[in-house]
Amino acid sequence: MKGWLTIYTSDDSRSPFTKLSARTQLQDRIKELVSRYKDEKLSIKFTGHSLGACLSVVAAFDLVENGISDIPVSAFVFGCPEVGNKAFNDKLKTFPNLRVLHVRNVIDLIPHYPSKLLGYVHTGVELLIDTRKSPKLKDSKNPSDGTTFRQFFTLLQVGMEKMASLR
Repeated sequence: MKGWLTIYTSDDSRSPFTKLSARTQLQDRIKELVSRYKDEKLSIKFTGHSLGACLSVVAAFDLVENGISDIPVSAFVFGCPEVGNKAFNDKLKTFPNLRVLHVRNVIDLIPHYPSKLLGYVHTGVELLIDTRKSPKLKDSKNPSDGTTFRQFFTLLQVGMEKMASLR
C-alpha cells in the first residue's frame, strides 16, 4: 500500500483531465493567491469527506512543512480515514499555524481504517457526533448510513443553531 501521499503527489501524463498532481495544482494556485492578496490577513482552509478528508490533511501538512509558516492553515475533515503514523501525527502537532478538526460520526467505520495494525493513528482533534441521536435525521441501524457528508452537515447545522440560540 503506497498511501495517501502517493495519491496527492502522483501525476499522469496520459490523463484526459490534467497532467499535474493535486499537489502541484494546489501549490501553484495557493502561491498565486498569496501573492495577489499579500496585503490582506490570510488564512488557508481545507475541507473534505472520506478520501477528500485524507487529501485535505496531507495538503495542509504539506503546505506548512514546506514553507507556509506565517499563515494559519486549517483542515476541517469529515469521516476521515486514518492518515499517518504516530511520527506524522507528532510532527503535525509541532506546527503552531496548523490545525486539524476531524468531525467523526461514532457509527462510521471508515475513520478506523487503514488500521492501527498498519501503524496508522487518528490525526488532529476529534469532534464526535452521533447521527442516531439527531432529531433531524431518520433513525437507522445501518453503519454505512453514518458516513454521508449530508449527515455530517445536518448535524453541524443543528449544533450551530443550538449555539446561536444560547447567545
